[in-house]
Parts: sequence; structure tokens; C-alpha cells
Amino acid sequence: MEYRIASFGERALALFIDAMILALPGWIISKLFNTATANVINNLLGIGYETVFLFLYSSTPGKKVVNLKVVAIEGELDLRKVLLRSLVPGALFFSNALWVWLIFALDYLWYFHNPEGRTLHDLAGQTRVVKLLQ
Repeated sequence: MEYRIASFGERALALFIDAMILALPGWIISKLFNTATANVINNLLGIGYETVFLFLYSSTPGKKVVNLKVVAIEGELDLRKVLLRSLVPGALFFSNALWVWLIFALDYLWYFHNPEGRTLHDLAGQTRVVKLLQ
């Protein structure tokens, strides 16, 4: 398998696609429950979405469209690595405070600080996102 480190733009596009996939169920949940309950359910949905797809396919639907794959730095991409990776950004959104958005931005902007293009959630899960070459 030939690959290169995924660019920030490729990762952002995959994130946008995944966000659009989750938008409809998120909207429906927000209409069925009060705000606090809907936030918790939507956050768990997002964490579950990321965890299940990465564990089963090493890629979310958004990443698949952009031809990206999450790989372990060492060993296999196991459930522990995937869950840690998913929890870093996911756990932040159990609050709507401004600091949450700042940490979320820092997580993704860490890509530019890390010479391997890894974000904070990549570091937590001991993973990296790669672009598959064909």
C-alpha cells in the first residue's frame, strides 16, 4: 500500500463530509429532546460514528470519499487506539463553552506544528491519517 501524509485540506474535506452525514440525525435528535439531552446524544453519536467506522474500516465515510485512511503508528489499529482518538475531540463537545471551541481548533491546528502532520487526537490514539495513492 503506497501512501503519503494526508494534507490539512484533505482532512478538512473529510471532516466536512462526515459532519454533513451526521447533520440530519443530529437535527432530528435536537427536535426530539431538550438542548442538554440532545447535545449528549449527538456527542455520543459522533464518538460512536468515528469509533465504529475506524475500527471496522480504518476510515469514516468522509475519509473514504477523499481516499484517506487512519493507520496506527505501531502495531494494529485496535479498539483502544480508535476509542482514544475519537474521544479527544468528541469529549470536548459535552459543553458549549467557548474554551471547547478553542481546544477543538488547537487540536486540528496542531497539524501544522507536528512535523508528521498529526493532530492532538492522532497523538492520543497513536495514529496518523494517510492519503492512499493509486
